Formats: sequence, structure tokens, C-alpha cells
Amino acid sequence: MNNWQPPWPPIQISDCEWVILRNFWVRPAAVVRRIEGADGRPAHFRVVTWAPTSEGRRIIGRYLTLEAADRAVRFTVDLSGGPGKGPEGMWTSHSRSAEGMRGE
Repeated sequence: MNNWQPPWPPIQISDCEWVILRNFWVRPAAVVRRIEGADGRPAHFRVVTWAPTSEGRRIIGRYLTLEAADRAVRFTVDLSGGPGKGPEGMWTSHSRSAEGMRGE
């Protein structure tokens, strides 16, 4: 899956944030924020699942490029049998193993 390309580009919503769309064009799948590096670490892009408030978001991963962050957000697969409902709710997203930063 290293050559997978998202169907739409990230949508910039501020000078350091983007939303990622996948299954539904009316609701984001994820939010990406550029985090400035500190203590000699490089700047990176933190990806979290979308939710209306921060409390409902879950980390997907941290990536060295916006392109890698975008590729980490996948489409959901409906395993529940209900229309538009995934196993963890309608707006879940997932990625490959999100351990540590990657510069894919």
C-alpha cells in the first residue's frame, strides 16, 4: 500500500491545519496539524480522527510530510450491515500501524 494515493487533496483550514475527506464529502475523516519541531526535532504533521471536539478525536500518527499524513487516512469499511455505519460509528478512519513518525 505504499503507493496508494488519496483521491482528494487535504483542505487547508488555517495556516497550520488541514482536513482530510474520505467516505463522505460533507464531513472530514481526519484533521492534520503541523507541529513545529522542538529540542532539535523536525517539524511534523499530527493526524487525528475527526470529531466535533478534541475529546472525541484519536491519534492516527505523526508524519514528516503532509503527503504522508494524507496517505495515512483510509476509507472506512462498513462491517456492521447498516447503511453508512462502520464498526466504531459512522465517521471512523484508520491507518497502517501508527507507531512513531514516518517520512513515507
